[in-house]
Amino acid sequence: MVGVSVLVGPLAYMAEGQAGVLRALAAALLCLACGLMAIALRVWFTSQNNPLAGLLGSMAVRFFPPLVLCLLIAIKRPDSDFFVFVGSLLMYYLVALAVESILAVQESQKNPLPQELT
Repeated sequence: MVGVSVLVGPLAYMAEGQAGVLRALAAALLCLACGLMAIALRVWFTSQNNPLAGLLGSMAVRFFPPLVLCLLIAIKRPDSDFFVFVGSLLMYYLVALAVESILAVQESQKNPLPQELT
């Protein structure tokens, strides 16, 4: 996330000044919070021997809050300049998705499924 912030921060500042940087920060915090909740949900369901529910639940937690927020912004303020926020959100979302996927693969390699679930 820090690496993306180094890229997004100056671009957001050039596009919208301090407001753009704050919008990019809000996008980063939203993606970080959703990613952490998704990881926690996946780990909890996997510990309960229900990895499919963990996978589906983590996808929902990771995907729906940013989607709903973008839809609300588009509906409530269609004339506003939230391009920096949406662009930052997409960049942070993709990085968070990649990191979460790597962590999920590493976790599944450490803790394979029990024999009765395969």
